[in-house]
Amino acid sequence: MKTYFRSCLCISLLLSAGYAIADDCSSDCSDNGQCKVHSVVSQPDHSAILIHQNQYQNYEYGESDCFSAKLNFTYAFDQSFNEEKNITKALFGNAVTTSTSSSNNSSSSSNKNCDSDCANNQLRIQGSGVNNRASNALIAEQFGLGADTDATVGVDPQIQNHTFNFQMYASLGEILDGLYMQADLPLVHSKWELREDCNNNQSASGAGEQAHIAGCMDSFDQGNRPAIDSVEKALAGQTAFGDKQDSLNWSRIVFNNDDCKDDTKLAGLNFALGYHFCENADYHLSGYAYFSAPTGTEIGSQDNARELFAPVIGSDHWKLGAGLHGHFELYNWDDEHTITAYMQGYAGHMFDNCSTRTFDLQNKELSRYMLVKQFDSDNNYAGKLAPLANFSTRQVETDISVYGEGILELMYSNGCGLDISLGYNIWGQDNEELNCKDGLNKFSENIGLKGCAPVQAITFDANGANVADPANLAGTDLVSTQSNATMFSCPALQTGLNNRQYRPVDNQPSGNAAGDFVNNGNSTDPCIETSQPTAGNTIANLSAIKNSNSPQYLKSSELDTNSGLLPSMVSHRIFGRMNYTFEDVDFSPYVGLGASVAFSDDDHCATSERWSIFFNGGISF
Repeated sequence: MKTYFRSCLCISLLLSAGYAIADDCSSDCSDNGQCKVHSVVSQPDHSAILIHQNQYQNYEYGESDCFSAKLNFTYAFDQSFNEEKNITKALFGNAVTTSTSSSNNSSSSSNKNCDSDCANNQLRIQGSGVNNRASNALIAEQFGLGADTDATVGVDPQIQNHTFNFQMYASLGEILDGLYMQADLPLVHSKWELREDCNNNQSASGAGEQAHIAGCMDSFDQGNRPAIDSVEKALAGQTAFGDKQDSLNWSRIVFNNDDCKDDTKLAGLNFALGYHFCENADYHLSGYAYFSAPTGTEIGSQDNARELFAPVIGSDHWKLGAGLHGHFELYNWDDEHTITAYMQGYAGHMFDNCSTRTFDLQNKELSRYMLVKQFDSDNNYAGKLAPLANFSTRQVETDISVYGEGILELMYSNGCGLDISLGYNIWGQDNEELNCKDGLNKFSENIGLKGCAPVQAITFDANGANVADPANLAGTDLVSTQSNATMFSCPALQTGLNNRQYRPVDNQPSGNAAGDFVNNGNSTDPCIETSQPTAGNTIANLSAIKNSNSPQYLKSSELDTNSGLLPSMVSHRIFGRMNYTFEDVDFSPYVGLGASVAFSDDDHCATSERWSIFFNGGISF
């Protein structure tokens, strides 16, 4: 009896330890309780989920004394749900709003492969010329869209997985009484869709029609330049406008209504070696060590990191860990009806791996999409604009200090081979950490945030009374940068006379003296104005822009390292299953089916919630 209760205590402790390890993952919330934004998200590793494995099931006393083996195959299908709570917030943070109806200004143009739920999660994109801009609206000009753009894009990410797990369990009692091994090969086909809201009758693209005013995106003598005419093209970053000729190389926002992004890989090559150190007919307790080779997705590879929300299967880290599992019989009626508790807990470490990651700037969500100005060694504007992601994407080494899982299953069995069970599973992993920061060295070029300021302005004598023929006007490069700009707002325009840099403004009061440079309500953003100087304009019809003496360059210390790493994840799962064993048949074949629902908490936004169904079968010999 003492041995029995000691075993129960050990099993309770190992289960509690597994739960604690899984649930001890750090929160993925910012100080204000909002979800942190990441350029990469993952999903629970299918090579680790214990309900797809059977090593803790149907323990048979005495089988470890000699050689025996079990072969098992499991097929599982799972699909994410409730994405607005987790995946969408992890990808876009505060830029996404929840609405009960689709917007009349949606950027979509068709009704292809759409889901009505996606209208509830809207990405707002507005130009700086829109009155009463939403505080969480992305600035359209950063993507090359016009200043009058006012569009919403319904965002509906979804993940589907088909898992085929091949498992072999072997008792090695002829080598050492109680010794066993197990191998798992989970093959996963994963489909990721970043779907767009198409539930409206709009045929327009949602992009504005206002051109970029001369000097806003390139040299003044080029005149007004057409803005990008498609929100989808702009978000994908493969379009050129003005001085921005380089495509967005990383974290492209690509909606795939017509085609999904999918991949098929082994989630991992898993091997465990264990020993039954306490066992009898009513209970047992075993320990095991395991390792897993990374055969899944190489996060940060060109195929994976080029686009936001690309498929991730398994892990790209080597894993090493240890665990305990056991059972004890709670009820037995003449060996015809039994109720048994199966429990398991394990913990492991994911070792260093080199990977390519894209980082935002600190306290600037989604700043990887902001335009930066490039400068030469003499602090002169080099005539080039590019997305920040092209410079903030780095090669780094990462690891995950701990991950773990715990499971409890209550199983009813009768004497005819039928097993019915109900269980609870918790899985979690800590956030990824930078093991080596050498990749976060200084930026390869001198760059600064463009913000909303133009790249050129008009220079002339402030004491002059009239503007010359506009055909003879030339622009002067502005070396100013707007370090306080974000993807959601720009600082107010600085005005002054000292540097004599000017822009035309609308509806400027007339009759002012040459020294009175009065700004109207629109002059806080110089790139939104539409009027051009004409012969006879007085300088009272121009707004002054203060040009700084030197640009403010970005430093590597300003990178938000958290934004490019995998966040912590915790998943709670309720499952049930039914198995039937053909006991009077050679090799004791068995079949089963089950279902589960996994959910997450508010502190781990990136953990996808999902439902699943699974089927399994196998033989023993």
